[in-house]
Amino acid sequence: LHRQQWFGVKDSPNLSAINYNTRLGDLKSAIGGILYSDSNGYFSTNGINLTYAYHLLFSRNELDLNMLSFAVRPSFSQFNHDQSRFVDSSSDPSLNGSLLSYTSFNTDVGLSYNFYDYYIHLTAKNILKNKGFNVDNKLYYQDVTSYLINIGGVFSRFGSDWSFEPSFLFVNRPSFKQNILDTNFKTYKDFSNGSFWGGLSYRKELGNDDFFLDENLSLKTDLFDSITSFIGVNYNNYSISYSYSVQVDSNIVSNTGYHQITLGMNFNCRKVKYECNCPSVNK
Repeated sequence: LHRQQWFGVKDSPNLSAINYNTRLGDLKSAIGGILYSDSNGYFSTNGINLTYAYHLLFSRNELDLNMLSFAVRPSFSQFNHDQSRFVDSSSDPSLNGSLLSYTSFNTDVGLSYNFYDYYIHLTAKNILKNKGFNVDNKLYYQDVTSYLINIGGVFSRFGSDWSFEPSFLFVNRPSFKQNILDTNFKTYKDFSNGSFWGGLSYRKELGNDDFFLDENLSLKTDLFDSITSFIGVNYNNYSISYSYSVQVDSNIVSNTGYHQITLGMNFNCRKVKYECNCPSVNK
């Protein structure tokens, strides 16, 4: 996966990642991992996330889907601040003109329930406290825990090659007093060796305590809204997709939007498929 943001802006954010996950033979366990590199101007982050999942199948066999899953994901990150690229750092005593870095460890936990064509996922991210930022002997953002709820389902007529998936994602970040709601719609068209899919997503920040003064010195809230369109194709064991996001709020950094291209390959997949419209687990 590679995501490039704010085309035309120097040192704009970009993200590269490699993702792998697999089931451990015929066991109820699965493992996975993500290796990523994320940069934004003088800041960059490199890290690895490792995942272990355990699945409890409640149905009598695997022809249908009634499954509860648990997962834990430890993560290791290295944060870098490259002051050596600054034009002049001698006038600020807090800068030393070198590459500063530190590592951190955190953990995510999740719970997922799939019932035929419907699903609900609950996740708590970064449940451990980190070092935070020390300003005037007071630590800020030690607690960066986020809580996520994802609900959705896949609908289609009997015998039709088309299916439709509406879903909602709600994110709560208590330390930042921030709530985000994603409203998503996705459609699939199956063919003999794969599927074609696409859709739209609207992200709206529901409120926080961050304020700023505009050019007229009027106090306004700093809320983020965006629309994302995406399209992709799965052919045999390969996939490719493209997405484009654009901000629709008043605080736009760049008019060029956000581009993302994702390449994927499935291997060692299970031959037995669940008897449901559940593309996220039928791989």
